[in-house]
Amino acid sequence: MTEMIAPMNAPRPDADEPARFDEALRWALESTHDPALASADWLAMDIDPTRTSAFALLTDPSVPLTKLRQAKDAYKTMRIVGETSSDRRLGARLYGTAIAAAIVRHGKRITRQSDAALRRSFHGLLDDADMPEAVRALAGQALCQLDAGGPGVDATESKSTQSRNDVPRDASNSEAAPTSDAATPHTEIERTYVLSGVPDLPQHAERLIIEQGYLPAGMAAGPLSEGRLRRATGPGGRVVLTHTIKTGTGLERTEIEQTIDRADFDRVWPSTWGRRIVKTRYRVLDRESHPPVTWEIDVFEDRALVLAEVELPTAETVVLPPDWLADHIVRDVTEEVEYRNYVLATGEKPR
Repeated sequence: MTEMIAPMNAPRPDADEPARFDEALRWALESTHDPALASADWLAMDIDPTRTSAFALLTDPSVPLTKLRQAKDAYKTMRIVGETSSDRRLGARLYGTAIAAAIVRHGKRITRQSDAALRRSFHGLLDDADMPEAVRALAGQALCQLDAGGPGVDATESKSTQSRNDVPRDASNSEAAPTSDAATPHTEIERTYVLSGVPDLPQHAERLIIEQGYLPAGMAAGPLSEGRLRRATGPGGRVVLTHTIKTGTGLERTEIEQTIDRADFDRVWPSTWGRRIVKTRYRVLDRESHPPVTWEIDVFEDRALVLAEVELPTAETVVLPPDWLADHIVRDVTEEVEYRNYVLATGEKPR
């Protein structure tokens, strides 16, 4: 029997090759089954190649604080600019988990969010049955630490660092940028309808004059370098100035909004020239709806267009329009980007 001898210069089998193949196969299958989780896992492996998943990275007590900071920033970006609502929802959950892990494992608060915002985030983790038990346990422990006084904001979480991390670099599909973590993102679930005209509004309708402009991409970097500026004048002449980011399309979008002072508004407002709209908004609370909702009727000054918007508690909520509005609804345009205020103001479709 002839013994087969490998040539001396033949490459030796890599002991890690089967493991790498199994990991690649797992990721490929996960990409098909749950694209959002696959994206999160890919980010985790980019932060620490020894971790096979986002949950493994965030729940391992041996993970250093530096990697939790990196994970927080990565999942914050996923939370704000994820391509789908599933991406953004999971990004928000993992962002909260990274903060909880830093509080519990290292006694550090790696965010400038308020206690109230953190409690909402941690309660969301606790109430989400899809989250692993280890994540929910972290959230519970972090809540206990907050209730006991909790750690203060870590010195490295400066306002300048937060501002840089919170500003997406591509403004073409956005409607502003926060200057700090204090402007907490939330998911806006809203339906939009085009109307045949202005309906006969109830007497309790609240009237606002809204001027809003969109900043062009490519402005000099700064906390107000992107997005939407709005001046809303309400009853009694009260003026509210805001700076807002919106990402995503369709029914569910992520919104980050904060008020700004007049000096900042006046400094940046000229940059929105040629990218503005002016509209009169009527807000009507419908208490007879289940659940109660507020309808917003927008009458645009520079075009023959009237829109109705209603914000919903969940994507599955069905709300019937009140009698004073129903006959004026032409169709639901929630999924039609042509009716987004950004497009109406700029003529540009988001990429």
